[in-house]
Parts: sequence; structure tokens; C-alpha cells
Amino acid sequence: MFCVKDLTRGKIAYIDERWKVNEAADLLCSCDQVFLPVVDRNLDAVGIITEKDILNWVCNGRDKEAKVSECMRTEFATVENNVSLIELVYIFAKENHSQMLVVSKRHVIGLIKRSVVLKYLLDRRKAARQAALGT
Repeated sequence: MFCVKDLTRGKIAYIDERWKVNEAADLLCSCDQVFLPVVDRNLDAVGIITEKDILNWVCNGRDKEAKVSECMRTEFATVENNVSLIELVYIFAKENHSQMLVVSKRHVIGLIKRSVVLKYLLDRRKAARQAALGT
């Protein structure tokens, strides 16, 4: 069965909850992600931190040397790595997320982007049409 882990981007940037907010900002600016997963010592997801979170934190005069755990969101979208592609499509259709954190239990596996799922589905549709036409 084709599932989330088959389309997951596995090498992603993440940050330890004990790092500082300014370190999270530097890392977020250097990677191609809209958020950073925040992990504990076991690499289990405990939150996320976004550009918006950091901007709000700094604009409100908060200490950029504060720990990420003080600034992060603790409610965030995850999907288990063994969820089927069909279930994933329904999740993306229902929820307003462009990316979701892929986990196995709470352990971070990677990211899945809605655009990657869409491209995969369109490519499969194109291949099926070509096969039906014998090209």
C-alpha cells in the first residue's frame, strides 16, 4: 500500500526545545521550510516554531535569547507515516495546511507537502492516460 512515508521529505531541519529563539530564526531562514519542528531529547515532536511566531515574539519586545520552548506552538498538524495516500488526500482537503509533520508515534520522520501529493497524483493520472492510449 502506498502511504505517507513514500512521499515524505526525510531530511529536514528541526530544532531542540532548549535552543534560543534567535538560533531558530537563523536556522529557519537558511532552510526551505515554513516551520521548524521542535523536538525534545528523544527527537519526539513537542511543538513547531514558524517565521510568524518569531516575528511576533521579537516585535512584542520579547527576549530573542529566550528558549524556543517559550515561543513555540504546542498545537500542530501531524500525520503518521503509515497513513494511506487516500487518507492523506482527505486530510489535506479537510485541513488548511500546506505542509504537515510526519511522525511515527511522536518521533519526527520528515515533512509532507500538499504540493508533492498533488504532483504525484497528477503524474499518476498522466501515466494512466498514456498507458490507455498506448503511448
